[in-house]
Amino acid sequence: MGSKFGALRVLVLYNVGLRGDTDLVSIAECFPALEELDINYPRRNRSAQVTDDGISALSRTLQRLSRIDVSGNRFLFDKSLVVLSLNCRPLREVKFRGCGLMTRRGIASLIVNRPHLVSLALNDMKEEAIFCEEWVDSFRVTPKGLRSLDFLGSFIWDELLMSVVETNIPLRGLFLSHASGFLFDGIWNIVLEHRGIKVLDLEVHFLTDRDMSMICKDLHSLTYININHCSNLTMTTLCNLMRQCPFLKAMKMEKMNLRKDDANETDIVMNSQVRSLSIPSNGKLTDECLKKIGHMCPKLQYLNAGDCLKITGDSILGVLKSCPEIRHLEIHGLRKKKKRNLCIDFELPRLEVLQSEGLKLNDEQLAAFISRCCILKYLDLLHCLHLSTEGVEKVVRNCNPLREINLMNCHNVRGVCEAIFEENSPTSWISFIQNPRLLLAAWVVLPVMSDFKGTIDEWHQQRHH
Repeated sequence: MGSKFGALRVLVLYNVGLRGDTDLVSIAECFPALEELDINYPRRNRSAQVTDDGISALSRTLQRLSRIDVSGNRFLFDKSLVVLSLNCRPLREVKFRGCGLMTRRGIASLIVNRPHLVSLALNDMKEEAIFCEEWVDSFRVTPKGLRSLDFLGSFIWDELLMSVVETNIPLRGLFLSHASGFLFDGIWNIVLEHRGIKVLDLEVHFLTDRDMSMICKDLHSLTYININHCSNLTMTTLCNLMRQCPFLKAMKMEKMNLRKDDANETDIVMNSQVRSLSIPSNGKLTDECLKKIGHMCPKLQYLNAGDCLKITGDSILGVLKSCPEIRHLEIHGLRKKKKRNLCIDFELPRLEVLQSEGLKLNDEQLAAFISRCCILKYLDLLHCLHLSTEGVEKVVRNCNPLREINLMNCHNVRGVCEAIFEENSPTSWISFIQNPRLLLAAWVVLPVMSDFKGTIDEWHQQRHH
């Protein structure tokens, strides 16, 4: 293998079962030219774990290594960070999320030894009784090119954030979701100093509309923001982001406090750069509010408004009219009884994915909606209890691009499953699935797949004989 793939530069082994340090030594011997290695979150193997010895052996051979991800290898200590920083001089990016035995002193050694790191990702660094001055100082005086800092789920001090402020680094991405130990001033000072930030992950509970108003003024380069679960934030923050961030493309706002009475008409502005909006589980979101959001994002391609219990089919139709480029729509969990169920009278030429779990669609409404979607590839009808066998058959016959359909818990469509997998009825299968490309996907997602695998194999054998 070494002679055949010796020039390999990138190797990704995410979620692969490794035989501990033995496999790391083999990787180094077979692929000495590796520049990027990903061994994050390997499958559990109690008898063989990746340890500092394996990383040490690896680092001595892979001297061209510039990027490594060892996240999820729980038996690594600070020694791994030290040997990587000393032996791999080109090292630019290190990820070690979920490596709970590593300490802040080890991270400080890594930063001091490799001052040209561009990306550092760690998480779940717990609170320590003793303030780690070396860690803070390493950020203050050493890094020159850090562009991305990921402190997901970690305990960090305001002093650390202030040390980042004091460094002259080209910071482009800051990830603080679920982190603790710091206050708003730390975030604000970083944003003031590093106005070129493009990616901001701020899933922290204490943020308010006033806080976000201050931040937004200095985020003119922002392209992505995550403020999920910030329950104090309202439509005011959404409008500020739309107005102040002209290059914004994606927003995640799950379980916020979006409601109609938080924004004036003068606050509503259009941002044609926004392509992706995720706002599920906003329990106070109304039809009026969702329609306003649709008007603000005319070029939207992805919308997740699932489990927003106050919105109805009326606002979904309004958004589809305002945003004709939508490709991916998630509207699961719309349980309001008085809703209008997507009685559509216009074309949806771009829609490829529809996740409509639990919608009270009947056969006629489903057929009418699907007839407007000329390139639909994925259809999720989980818990759609008002559909029948005949209605689903009609949709599958008439929607040629369809590749995958989920009919789990569609109790009135049970007969379709039986017809598909009936041992002596290959014609029933063919009549249900006109497009053979749908075969595998339908088999995977239909509710009784495991019971009928043998029957499918037998049917294939009968066809070939």
